Amino acid sequence: MRSLRHVVVPVLLAMGLLVAGLVAASPATAVAAPRPTVTTTTSTATVSWPAVAGADRYAVCLVRSLDQTSCTKGLYVTGTSYRFTGLTAASGTDYHVHVRAFDGTASASSPRIPVELSADSATAPQLTVVTGHDTATVSWKPVPGASRYAVCLVRSLDQTSCTEGFYTTATSHTFTGLLPTRGYDYHVHVRAYVGSTSAASPRTGIELTLVPGAPTGVRQSVSTSSATISWTAAQYATSYDVCVMTFVAATTCEQTTPRTTATTTTLTGLAPNAGADYVYVVRAHRGEQTTDSARGRFDMPVGATSGTKVSATTPTTLTLTWSAATNAEAYVAQVSTRSDLSSARSVLVTGRSVTFDDLAPGTRYYVRVRGDNAPAKGAYGSVVPTTLPTGDVDIRVVTWNLCGQDKCRASSGIGSWSSRKDRAGDLIRGVQASVISTQESGDADTNFITELPGFRRAAYMSAKSLFYDTATYTLNRAGSLTLDPRRNRYAVWAELKHKTTGATFVVVDPHLEPYKGKTYDDLRYAQSRTLLSQVDALNSRDLPVVFAGDFNSNKNNATYPGGYDAVRKAFLEADMIDSLDAARAADNPGRDEGHAYNSAYNSANQGKVVPIKNGDHVDAIYTTPDVQNRTWKIVVDLTSSGLYRTPFASDHNPLTVWMTIPGRPAS
Repeated sequence: MRSLRHVVVPVLLAMGLLVAGLVAASPATAVAAPRPTVTTTTSTATVSWPAVAGADRYAVCLVRSLDQTSCTKGLYVTGTSYRFTGLTAASGTDYHVHVRAFDGTASASSPRIPVELSADSATAPQLTVVTGHDTATVSWKPVPGASRYAVCLVRSLDQTSCTEGFYTTATSHTFTGLLPTRGYDYHVHVRAYVGSTSAASPRTGIELTLVPGAPTGVRQSVSTSSATISWTAAQYATSYDVCVMTFVAATTCEQTTPRTTATTTTLTGLAPNAGADYVYVVRAHRGEQTTDSARGRFDMPVGATSGTKVSATTPTTLTLTWSAATNAEAYVAQVSTRSDLSSARSVLVTGRSVTFDDLAPGTRYYVRVRGDNAPAKGAYGSVVPTTLPTGDVDIRVVTWNLCGQDKCRASSGIGSWSSRKDRAGDLIRGVQASVISTQESGDADTNFITELPGFRRAAYMSAKSLFYDTATYTLNRAGSLTLDPRRNRYAVWAELKHKTTGATFVVVDPHLEPYKGKTYDDLRYAQSRTLLSQVDALNSRDLPVVFAGDFNSNKNNATYPGGYDAVRKAFLEADMIDSLDAARAADNPGRDEGHAYNSAYNSANQGKVVPIKNGDHVDAIYTTPDVQNRTWKIVVDLTSSGLYRTPFASDHNPLTVWMTIPGRPAS
């Protein structure tokens, strides 16, 4: 039979066993006392100790108090640990325990060690909620040690009493007959009770399984980099978000706003995109159910352009540049000849410059630019005016006193106007001038325009007529001047623009005081100064000016002491150029082309067959200094013997000048 040293003694000692008996001292101490330690739970205590050398068994004794003489629980073991179960807490120290080691008849006991059971502690239940149309099933995992649970259903988080509440030992419950409301329909929490402690779950929202309505009344308010989306609350919806996309055909969200219970949200950090800038859907949520609004879209607003300027010009083009406008993907540039830009020519460009071509030289244009982020349109920037440059142009001007009103019939060789009108027409057409200035050419009785196919009369007053070739020029404006109302002295004028080069100039047709003598010279001088002053006033753009008319003045007027060519004096004082002087100067060696032809023949033939050749010219053409007078010519038709070919067309010979009108830079 195996000795007691080698077997575990599982038999509990009798409850009445005296503690003194277990701990009685041996006759001789042959073993060391055990050194036990204790670990506990709420109802157990595990006692363990290192093995004692020579010990063949151990007596373990559990008591309620230090003065207890018998073991509440006691036993012999051969191992080095034992677990007491079914323990209960008490006031003060729950238990004490000690261990005695035996080696034969010798033994040694440990001190009594207090045993404190672990306190009871409830944990909060973890809830799961499953909803239906009007039901909510709440369930939770069992809480260790829990004896019961309190379930509380409320309508709102600030509600202090339960809409529905009860105790249960189960771990689930189904609420029925629930009704939806705004936000979360209900909240629920469960409290677990363990011993004298309890712990409650957080309040968990309950959203009934209802399909929310679609958000309506969706609208947006857009700024330069943000957009505020708002809508009308949807039935059954408990939260909302906005699904944002950057192209119309998109099916997935590129950006989703945080969920909100509000009916508005703001998108920030926005910028234009190709096509529609942004497309969005407001989504109403209720639990797992979602309903979308109709799609909305918006484009970022475009700022006004600035820094618009004409950076380059040619006679037929202008280049426009400008600064970038906020959110502009492209730009619309406009050009018009009208300051209000009505009937404007428009072009859409993606850059910040554009060149307009096929424009008219010398024409004043108005340009402006606006940003575009289709369909959003920016405001137009400032209107910038510019006049295109013009090129030089060579033109021929003729002045001729027609004696069309038969005032000169008393002169020899001069017939009635009706008998010589066609001859006058042949002669003037042969000159091939594009600007014709006539005097003594009454309106109804002379009607010289019938001899000038392709021409139009620009201005008429008091028998003075200005004609221009409509294929060559555009008439900008025209008018008349009163030089001396007491003497009935007038002039007409026109501003003409050359269609090809854009060169623009003013031509003036005067007819001054006739007759010789100081009185008349003084009248002509005064009339000339008035003429120059009035032309200067109307010529605000400082255009080249051509004065072509019958001035009734020449060097032969100086037949009295102090006599003078009054017209020449006034014009030279005003820095005007006598075209005859310029043409004669061009005849000098080293000069460019330019000649004076038939300058010895007087411009007035007086209807006499034998030409008067003293070089006196009552007809003249003066110009501003910027005009280059190349060729000056008195037009005469002579026989082989050097006489005038008759019959006469007028008692004056036409005077024509081939001249260059200068171009002008852009302005």
